[in-house]
Amino acid sequence: MSILKRAAAGAVAACLCLTLAACKDTSWVYKIDGVEITSGMYLTFLVNGKQEASQKVEDTSKDLWSQKIENKDAQEWVKDYAKKMSLQYAAVEKEFDRLGLKLTDEDKEQINSNVETYWASTSNYYEPNGAGKASFAKVMENSYKSSLLFDKYYDKGGLQEVSDTELMKYYKENYAHVKAVVLPLQNTTTGASLSDEQKKELKTKAEKYLDRIKKGEDIDKIIAEYKEESTTSASSSGTSSTTSGGSSSASDTSSAVGSNASSSASGASSASTSSSSIDPNIMQVEKDNTSYPEKFTTAVFNAKAGGDPVFVEDTSYYAVLQRFDVEEDKEIFDQSRKSVLFTYKTEDFQGLIDGWGKELKVETNEASVSRYKPKKVADPKVSSTAAY
Repeated sequence: MSILKRAAAGAVAACLCLTLAACKDTSWVYKIDGVEITSGMYLTFLVNGKQEASQKVEDTSKDLWSQKIENKDAQEWVKDYAKKMSLQYAAVEKEFDRLGLKLTDEDKEQINSNVETYWASTSNYYEPNGAGKASFAKVMENSYKSSLLFDKYYDKGGLQEVSDTELMKYYKENYAHVKAVVLPLQNTTTGASLSDEQKKELKTKAEKYLDRIKKGEDIDKIIAEYKEESTTSASSSGTSSTTSGGSSSASDTSSAVGSNASSSASGASSASTSSSSIDPNIMQVEKDNTSYPEKFTTAVFNAKAGGDPVFVEDTSYYAVLQRFDVEEDKEIFDQSRKSVLFTYKTEDFQGLIDGWGKELKVETNEASVSRYKPKKVADPKVSSTAAY
């Protein structure tokens, strides 16, 4: 064969290889016992995985991909995360169908509402990476199905029902009801720290509150008094005074100690706020919730329910708190039952899902896995076009 013929043959072969490669179907990544994980869904998981990874690396100021997570290269960790989420998706779909569960019209309306709400604020993460709204909606629907499965297993009448007695035992060990007067050590309007003299005055005030409660005065009276004093002082000066920002209700207290959580009993996770019988000054504090300063939470759980009040001194506030028996106001428990149940059994439920996933047969589209690399996932502020 002449040199020209060999060159021509090589060119044809090269073109053929490129054509075949271009024709590989990368519209799906996994087929798991009949459940297809489309490329859009997989990309949704990759985006989520990158966000998760960015919070797990040792140094968030450094390049994500140059670091390790759980002894894996970050890129490998994110790829494994996406596969795990794909398995979890399929496991939930299969179990939901196996149990004969169906989405009601109300469920579908709620799912659609969830999709619209979250897509409006997060689409800039997904769309630049080729993950569209339809794929996002499938993932959201699956998450909703997962919550229905959770209830099917652990809620009242469930396959592994958790009784009120069992859940109350967990509640008493991991939650506390507390009332507190919190005195911030900064101007709540400007954020400026108080002077040493102002802090000294506040500490004296807090110690007097502590003494009055120890002598039998109702903490609710102290809270109301401090609220009125703070409001009056702020109004007269036209701005927040050194005592402004005091705890006048559980939600005020939550803000004053720097909590990001909804901590009032009437605002507890999943609890209804329609009832007016719940004491607005009661805070529901979870032992492992890091939204509160560690010193505050420690003081709460070291305090004896129904016992003496406690003084807490931290860098940004003084607090006088009093703990109450959680069974004294059972309505708080009743209204937050679902959120407490979720906290109690979420690890067990994840174990169930993982177990279902291990039983499923997985077909992998290697062409898609090779194409959709975690390292290609673009940050929302960087890219406005699809990265893939």
